Amino acid sequence: MANLVFEYYGLGCFKITAKFDVGEVTLFTDPLPPGAGLKMPRGAAADIVVVSSAEGRKTAAELVGNNPFIVSHPGEYEVKGVFIYGLPVGATSEKSAKNGGARTLYRIEAADLSLAYLGGASAAPSDATIDELTDIDILILPVGGQGTTLTAAEAAEVMTRLEPRIVVPMYYKLPGLDPTLDSVEKFVKEAGLAPERVAKLKLGKKDLPAEETKLFILTL
Repeated sequence: MANLVFEYYGLGCFKITAKFDVGEVTLFTDPLPPGAGLKMPRGAAADIVVVSSAEGRKTAAELVGNNPFIVSHPGEYEVKGVFIYGLPVGATSEKSAKNGGARTLYRIEAADLSLAYLGGASAAPSDATIDELTDIDILILPVGGQGTTLTAAEAAEVMTRLEPRIVVPMYYKLPGLDPTLDSVEKFVKEAGLAPERVAKLKLGKKDLPAEETKLFILTL
């Protein structure tokens, strides 16, 4: 049966493996840039790389092997049975302008599951973007604040509006990480959910909770 497997490496970097009956497709999100204090896994390779800012495209090409298909702009894409919808997010506030201006958020459909990946967003998605992200199963969102991304309170509000089945936080404080970010525990408190901490998250349609939202924290 089809499923998704998530592994986390810090900041916005996830390895997501979509396992289909006929094979699997590997996707990386926002590969770790040089100087981040954490490193990409040795021999990182993928079929697809999704980056939330155009500036990350060159880094992605250098850090991820296998000549992946790189998505870094709004639009609709289909690669090996994975459907990717890039949604533009402009510099809607002084904070977002300071942190790179326009970014791209993503809705990704794979293995009978839908997920929203909010990248390093520093401002909440617009109402129009929220509409594009309705009925998602999995929400991956930044929570570290400190003028870099959404704060814990802002992230919790986005979570409440989207009502996902599964929430996975990113962009939070980790040993050795630069820049400085808030602890994930601030988001846990704001979300009001008891987290499950796992090194690897494996999900199929049958694993989704019927009503409540579950919070998973992926450990390095």
